[in-house]
Amino acid sequence: MACRGELQWFECMPTGEATVWTKDKYMATAEFKKAFASLGVLERIQGGGLDGPAEIYRLPGAMGTLGFISPISNHFCDRCNRLRLTSEGKLRSCLLQDFETDLRGIIRNGATDQEIRAALVDTILKKPKGYTLQLDQAGGCHGRMSRIGGC
Repeated sequence: MACRGELQWFECMPTGEATVWTKDKYMATAEFKKAFASLGVLERIQGGGLDGPAEIYRLPGAMGTLGFISPISNHFCDRCNRLRLTSEGKLRSCLLQDFETDLRGIIRNGATDQEIRAALVDTILKKPKGYTLQLDQAGGCHGRMSRIGGC
């Protein structure tokens, strides 16, 4: 890793209308980390609070970092500090929930700053404390990651 970027590994999650979710297509973060063993021992880096659910690591001598987001093998809901704004202006408090606030509609209808703030606070308060995603079942949200603001 000769550049100062961050490569993020996001465990496969069942999202999208046509999701085919099976255990044989799932690769846990621990398995992926093993692929880096020949390059050296991964050193855990404490981020500055903006990492959200990602666990950040660095290889010896590397300028860049590796971020691992593990929704299946290491539930992170209690550490998630993310909201996502879709390409259609909908605000989501969770990747795995279909609840959205139509922020674009609120703004286009001439909402005041206080009304926009109230919509933001309402969305944040509806952020779930966890989810019931399991390896052996389909589930998650129906939105595609490219629309939601993920991969």
